[in-house]
Amino acid sequence: MKNIIIAKRYAAAAMQSLSPDKYEEVLNQIHLMVEIFGKSEKIKKMLLSAFVKKEDKLNFIKDFTQGVKNQDFWQKILNLLVLKNRSQIMHQFFIEFEIMLYHALDKKKIILTFANAQDDETVDKVKNELERILQKNIVCDIQVDKELIGGFVAIDKNTVIDASIRSNLNRFTHFVAPTSQSDNVAFKH
Repeated sequence: MKNIIIAKRYAAAAMQSLSPDKYEEVLNQIHLMVEIFGKSEKIKKMLLSAFVKKEDKLNFIKDFTQGVKNQDFWQKILNLLVLKNRSQIMHQFFIEFEIMLYHALDKKKIILTFANAQDDETVDKVKNELERILQKNIVCDIQVDKELIGGFVAIDKNTVIDASIRSNLNRFTHFVAPTSQSDNVAFKH
């Protein structure tokens, strides 16, 4: 919990240092940052290691941010996290920062999971219906899960919309499931 609070403070500071016209651009770059600094075990270990000098960590950040849009912004914020010994909250920082950017842009991120890959038209129809229901502009992270059988599941931080065939079948079987052996009688004509 303490790391979440600290990550939120750093994310709020990052928001203040960023002009609103850059929000969308930086939001699009967060996914890259999460992949590099949040999911790469090798990089996480290097940044957390007491045996790696801060200078080497800062050089890595400098090299990594070379040629990235908003290079100065990313270099400053990543350097600050390293210099303040906050490398352990980097992943949580990106999560909190992304949430703040979506909020500032009046958008909501949804993980939209289908049973099969869908064409753009189908995704757009579902997205438009979700925007109507949630009364927000949404950004979809599309995933596929064959266990759904059909339909979709939409999840955000606070909401789950389950329109999957699997879920409907589960609800149906619980609704009509026999309660005893005598209920399980087959009728013959």
